[in-house]
Amino acid sequence: MIGVAPSTHAQVGPTYADLFRDPPVTIQLSRADLANLGRLVVLEAISMFNHARLEFANSPAGPQLLAEIEGVWRAADDFTNSIAYGPDRASGVESGRLTYPAMEEAFARLRARMDDLPGGGSSRTRLDFLRMNRIVAVIPPLLAAEPPPQAAAVLAATDRARVDETARILAAQVLSLKDAIEGQAAVPARLRRDVDRLKELADGVARLAVPGVEDAMILAALRPLNAVASTVGTELTRSTPGALVGDRWGRARRTIDSLAARFQLPREITLTRPREDASLDGALVPLDDALRRLDRWIEVGAGDSPGSAGPVREVPVAPARLLRSRVLLLRQDVIAGRPAPQIGRDLDDVESARAPLRPDAVNRALRPEAVALDESLGRAARIVGESLRRNAGD
Repeated sequence: MIGVAPSTHAQVGPTYADLFRDPPVTIQLSRADLANLGRLVVLEAISMFNHARLEFANSPAGPQLLAEIEGVWRAADDFTNSIAYGPDRASGVESGRLTYPAMEEAFARLRARMDDLPGGGSSRTRLDFLRMNRIVAVIPPLLAAEPPPQAAAVLAATDRARVDETARILAAQVLSLKDAIEGQAAVPARLRRDVDRLKELADGVARLAVPGVEDAMILAALRPLNAVASTVGTELTRSTPGALVGDRWGRARRTIDSLAARFQLPREITLTRPREDASLDGALVPLDDALRRLDRWIEVGAGDSPGSAGPVREVPVAPARLLRSRVLLLRQDVIAGRPAPQIGRDLDDVESARAPLRPDAVNRALRPEAVALDESLGRAARIVGESLRRNAGD
């Protein structure tokens, strides 16, 4: 069964395989799971195509069956792409509603073809089809369901304060895990790198989780952390890091799971490790430089800097805070190696947020700092853009 690896940590509740029933039950699924469900249909279609190609190689029914499977494959891929980056938003669900009928029709044709096969098809092809059927069955109810209250809408002030404090606790726990890993000589280099990434991501969430930052931004920062945590958990189960590392990872994992549950993060699909693309780490230096400048700008504008006589009205604090949040989100996705379309959207968001802080838009006294900020962000954008183009050309 293609699904979430049983050993994968940092995911909420049961795995997808545990949630598919006949008749379909969606009580433990949400619209945030729609993109993953589309991906699972694609994966089952690929598996079914490969099995049918072998098992019906000498059958006259083979070419027609393969054509129907390929139709589901393509339609499910279109559905997934339409909803992938906004499954819990109204626009994303509406896109899914527009593309799902094509997948439904393709699946109906495949079902009719399977019904016409003598004996209903071979065991492996039939098993792939049955698994696909269970996944497809839960998609229409989720598309038709009323949206649940978003975490951002229901968080009370006291609850939000607990979230911010939990983010700081997580950063300390991951630092403790990193220290324990460094004391183990037998830990694989790849696991060390992933724990380093997890620490940077936990620090990013803690820096973002401050009063005034929208909950949706914290949710966006948690997504890459949750994905890297799944990888770390899988790698830890394949090694023997010792009791100290296991204990500290267990604490961090429980904190990650509590945040994931609080923000209704969808489960991670863990199949194989992604290919090693060209690193985007070169962008971190200019991004960190931009963040330091923004932090200093906000301190001066808010009157929080040492020796300050009070707020400085000439400093655009609100735009600086928004840009800081956008840069932190870009930094999170760069560290986690998120898909190129997501990083491209992050760059667009940074570009929009930096407009009020460009040298020609600020007070003359602030222009030298604005020029330096503009140069740092421009350098980071160039590095990220070049790396993404290089990866796309591989």
